[in-house]
Amino acid sequence: MPLVTTAYLVRHGATAANERQPFVLQGGGFTPPLDPQGSLGAFPPVALAKEAPVANEPVNPNILGTVAMAKVGSDPNSATNQFFFNLRDNRSILDSQNGGFTAFGRLVGSSLSLLQRWIATVIRANGGGAFSELPLQGYKPAKTGAPPRPLQQANYLSIKQAEAISEFSYRVKAKGARVSLDSTGGLELQWATAPTKPVKVSVQATSVLNPRESFRSSFLVQPEVLPPQVFADPLA
Repeated sequence: MPLVTTAYLVRHGATAANERQPFVLQGGGFTPPLDPQGSLGAFPPVALAKEAPVANEPVNPNILGTVAMAKVGSDPNSATNQFFFNLRDNRSILDSQNGGFTAFGRLVGSSLSLLQRWIATVIRANGGGAFSELPLQGYKPAKTGAPPRPLQQANYLSIKQAEAISEFSYRVKAKGARVSLDSTGGLELQWATAPTKPVKVSVQATSVLNPRESFRSSFLVQPEVLPPQVFADPLA
């Protein structure tokens, strides 16, 4: 697990999203104000405390749906508590700029389509300062000349919880076996009826961050050690 993943999980609770570029959605660093009842700009998001920067680890590509650490310009190792979602394939822009940007996570399942649908419905409001393009949901700006409409907590996009999942998705083939991952990431194979001959187990692991990165491995399971038998992750 990259160091920035650990830092992210430790440092972030609820965070407010703030869109800085049309090709990314930036968040972290701020939390919605506790009492946002007021006009836009009167109750800006509250800055979160920063900890020491983490080392840059630009290993994974900044492709659509990945999450990467934001940094200060001209300082590759300046990432602290802000991150961004890549809204398109940004490899040509971000993989080499400022030492490359560390992609430490990726939206999985329906998360990406949900984010894309949300992006299509938000408005970009000028909240002043760093929030000149603050994305808000369910907020209708007042008509020209009318008093500004008050903000509500629900107008901010907030991330309430994040958790680390396996970096790889696995496909395992073993005749007659039930396959599962144990709590340490190892593969557990269980047979209802122990085989009498050696069984070939084939494993294909595909990176969640980079689907083009895939590994294959195979090994034989001898009858005398079954059932059950736990095998260490062959890619560890």
